[in-house]
Amino acid sequence: MARSGEPDDPGRRAGAGPGAGGARSGADAGAILVLDGGIDVELGRRGVVLRPSAGAAPVPVREPTAVRRLHLDVAIAGADVLTAATGETHRRALARIGESRRVREWTDLAVRLAREASDAAEEAGRRVLPLPDGSPRRLRIAGLVEPIDGRASPEDAGDGGDDEYRAHAGTLAEVGVDLLRLEGMRTIRECDAALAAGVATGLPVWAGIQVGDDGTRLRSGEPLGALRELVARHGPEALVVAGPTNGALERALDELGRHGISWLGVSLPEAAPGGRQRPVVVVPRGRMAAEDGGWRRNGSDGSHDGQEGEPDAERGGAEAGDVRASLREAGADRADGAATEHAGERTNGDRGIERRDEAPFDAVASRFLERGASLIGPGDDGSPARVGALRTVADRVEDLLRERMAAEDAAWSDWLDEGARRAGGGRALWLRTGTPGEPPGGFAWEIADRSEIHRLPRDRFSLVAADARGLAIPELRRLVDLLEAGGWLLVAAGDTEADMLRADDRLEGLAPAGVDPPGARGWIGRRRH
Repeated sequence: MARSGEPDDPGRRAGAGPGAGGARSGADAGAILVLDGGIDVELGRRGVVLRPSAGAAPVPVREPTAVRRLHLDVAIAGADVLTAATGETHRRALARIGESRRVREWTDLAVRLAREASDAAEEAGRRVLPLPDGSPRRLRIAGLVEPIDGRASPEDAGDGGDDEYRAHAGTLAEVGVDLLRLEGMRTIRECDAALAAGVATGLPVWAGIQVGDDGTRLRSGEPLGALRELVARHGPEALVVAGPTNGALERALDELGRHGISWLGVSLPEAAPGGRQRPVVVVPRGRMAAEDGGWRRNGSDGSHDGQEGEPDAERGGAEAGDVRASLREAGADRADGAATEHAGERTNGDRGIERRDEAPFDAVASRFLERGASLIGPGDDGSPARVGALRTVADRVEDLLRERMAAEDAAWSDWLDEGARRAGGGRALWLRTGTPGEPPGGFAWEIADRSEIHRLPRDRFSLVAADARGLAIPELRRLVDLLEAGGWLLVAAGDTEADMLRADDRLEGLAPAGVDPPGARGWIGRRRH
């Protein structure tokens, strides 16, 4: 199916952002991508002194062998993305140590280390499953863009440094990264400046935000709803949410969906197979603790310092097995001394004791993936064991999703076939992101996102097939507007939407179609001549 006036290109999607296809083009559609995590924690475990002095060069410059080796180990463990350590190679960071003249040289070095590790991993034969269409997974190199102010609190953040973001993003594009990964954006101002700089390069951009404890606001206290205008204007290819707890991330998902961000077509660059738009990308910060699980330490302002206590290996859910054994190697299931001493209770400064029951790392990851995350990463602690654990979970969930989607695709196709049988032929519209395989023949098909409904021409189609669940009365009436006289309307809808459609006297005979798409009833009616 092609959109009106556009070629039939499977890499296109309604609402895709600039550079569509870099993050999830073609064969990647429907795949779950595993990200790498921060490198500092694991490098520290390996004996690397991260900040030997105030004027020390960035770690890729001082420890290139260690950084390259960690990238390689993470790639072999199953990461789909290697993030070059370029967070502190921009001009402002290097000016602090008197090395601003080395911006391009050191940025190129950091990217080259990741690229060399990627090449070595591919040569070694990464043990990863192919993509859903059977093609091999391809490692991507991301350039890291963090807040220009460094680790200043949101309250102390500056004016955003538009020129500096543009310079840093431009340098990363010049040295050949595959995509830009914005991380840790805490304010709308930071997001705006970094996104504008990133999309100007023409590269795919993944926008990473930090939410506060309640999950409904950024770390700055600004509401997540304020992101809607930004993502609509800049069109990042993925939205990466980081937060202090998984509870905060769950609430962030709900809040973003409430503001329509998941339906703007900017959360992901491609719809999943069968057209199911997965709502948002999730990358928890620090250890992945369950909403009601894990130890959590908050700063005095309610922010998260990323140094959570570790869970007791004996207190988890049923999914232990090899994944938890791998996590124990990385220290992720090691009981913290304080937690052991106080029998599961920890003093949280002057705020008393805070206790939460732990959930296994793999079970928490499964929950987010089954909820709809298409990218997932280990947060601050990007050890190979944690990445490998996520790869195992992602592969398992991806297999389940493929089976479920194949069944759903068959049901959607049967439903469309019923509408096509009634309409006979002509122009047809599929009003839903993505397509369920091959559409019925005999029609000139067009595809549009539901957000485009008011821009489509009236009286044009002999068949309109739409997922009408959740549409309001103006949008439902617009569906009838799109039909030519005698045209057929096929909708997946609940009883409420069906009753609203029956109230439109231009539509006759709205009745069950006899075939129901997944999660809804199928209804079919005809516009009066």
